[in-house]
Amino acid sequence: MNIIPHISWRILTQGSRITLISVLNWLSVAGVMAGTALLIIVLSVFNGFFNVVQSMLLSEDPELRIERIASPSFDPVPEVLVWLEKDPRVVSVYGVAEGRALLIHQEGDNEVIGLKGTEELVAKSGSESSLYPLLSGEEDISVRNRRPGVLMTINTVNRFGLNTGDRIGLITAEGMRRTLTSFSSPGIRAFELRGILPDRSITGEEMAIVEMEAAQRLFALGDEINAYQVILSNPDQAEGIKQEFLMSFGEEWNVQTWYDLNRPLYDVMRLEKWSSYAVLMIIILVAVLNIVGSLTMIVLQKRRDIGVLMTLGLTPEQIRTLFLWHGAVIGLIGGVFGGGLGLLFTYLQDTFGLLKLSSAFLIDAYPVAVQGGDVVLVLLGTLSLCLLASLYPAIRASKVQPAVAVQTG
Repeated sequence: MNIIPHISWRILTQGSRITLISVLNWLSVAGVMAGTALLIIVLSVFNGFFNVVQSMLLSEDPELRIERIASPSFDPVPEVLVWLEKDPRVVSVYGVAEGRALLIHQEGDNEVIGLKGTEELVAKSGSESSLYPLLSGEEDISVRNRRPGVLMTINTVNRFGLNTGDRIGLITAEGMRRTLTSFSSPGIRAFELRGILPDRSITGEEMAIVEMEAAQRLFALGDEINAYQVILSNPDQAEGIKQEFLMSFGEEWNVQTWYDLNRPLYDVMRLEKWSSYAVLMIIILVAVLNIVGSLTMIVLQKRRDIGVLMTLGLTPEQIRTLFLWHGAVIGLIGGVFGGGLGLLFTYLQDTFGLLKLSSAFLIDAYPVAVQGGDVVLVLLGTLSLCLLASLYPAIRASKVQPAVAVQTG
């Protein structure tokens, strides 16, 4: 019969008596519970905000963007499109022609905005993907009544006082250059506002969407495009597809995942998350310091009992295991119950939105998202700290001389 767990539990509870050691033991358990619960909640909140930012950016950017390294524009490559079409993880592929243009309104207001033309080059059967979800209006930006359509962000529309059906003018730097060098009339092209896009709240960039052919004419690209934008069924697969693409087509292509496109922002969010993990682990560290104090007191007070156990046949290694087991029990009790409390709170927050955000924010309550890896990491970190805190008293207890302890205890 293995009596070490039984003895460890007796040390933890001190029987039915309330002593200083038992109080310190349960304070250690309570501290570990609080720290574990808080860590899981905080990491889940960071995950929630990461998911919110990611979803907003993925409404503006693709999962994969593929460009030529040697030139800013290129003719579509059939081999690349065939390779992407065969990949079951790819939903659709868009060709993109983009740049900046001067928006001219009939009221005399002018502003430089981003201009993008898109054309779907690969579409899987049964898939429905849209790069630009609309707030109002229609998606059709084809030429009607000899006038092409344009989609614009709501903040631009509101600032210029535009409505769907209004006319605007667009001229690019290339159009201005041709006007100045050939002394011709300005190459302003008229467009009709067909639809309104959501505000690009993360990047704050003003954006207008036109047909691919119209963008190619404005930027004098001919039949060339600036990039492929690839929509995937799962954004987490982007890095794997990127590596496979580079292995198949070499290093002449610049492939960026959704993470690469906004790497500084994502890196800062991850740094904040793991910095918070490191700081909050100090709470658990303070709690487990009670383990050092309580076990050291037990070693000093129970020297005779330790000596008796050793004379009954327990080896120094078993005595050391006994005290390490004590720290493990505190870590397991505190970790399991603290983890349960943290998971319960995240569930309630996700379901009922207990903690609200300011009305000026984009969402009304703190977002939460539990990741299994984070929970495992917190529990392993908690258990490791408890074992480390038990190490010194365990070594000290294993060095007790049984003959001396029994005589002087």
